[in-house]
Amino acid sequence: MDGVGKTVAQSFSQKSDAEGRLFQFLPSELSNTVSGIPKKEWEFGKTITLGQNWEERRKGLAKWSRLFIAIEGGPGTNHEINSALLNGAIVIPIQGFGGAASGRSFPEQEDTLHRQFEPKDAHTQLQRAGLLRQGDWFALQQNKSIDNLVKITSSIIDRAIQG
Repeated sequence: MDGVGKTVAQSFSQKSDAEGRLFQFLPSELSNTVSGIPKKEWEFGKTITLGQNWEERRKGLAKWSRLFIAIEGGPGTNHEINSALLNGAIVIPIQGFGGAASGRSFPEQEDTLHRQFEPKDAHTQLQRAGLLRQGDWFALQQNKSIDNLVKITSSIIDRAIQG
């Protein structure tokens, strides 16, 4: 999928040794039915088919992933964030660009997984895990510099991996 997520992932790829660890997960409904190759494959990282549709993809991500970076997003991203938190994953919300990652409300959602994501939930979890340093949370809320966000987010990820 194109957009801010791709832009930030590409920046991570160019500015770190993450190339072999960057993944895009797409449901099979977006794959070529003959080859199984996703139609929107990125030119960096690896694209993996997960689930038959977007709902199955979100459930699979929440079940198997231990760390999420949330950037912008709509109701689907909101669902992924809440599912991840409920499954004990680390969630790093890049809030400065708005959308679900910033706690934007999606009133049409009512159940537990579809409730409005509250950034304080991720903050509490990151604090308990000892992953935030002074100024990190403020930068995730306010900063729109891709280079600075990559630096801060990479540091949090490094601490999570080492921890």
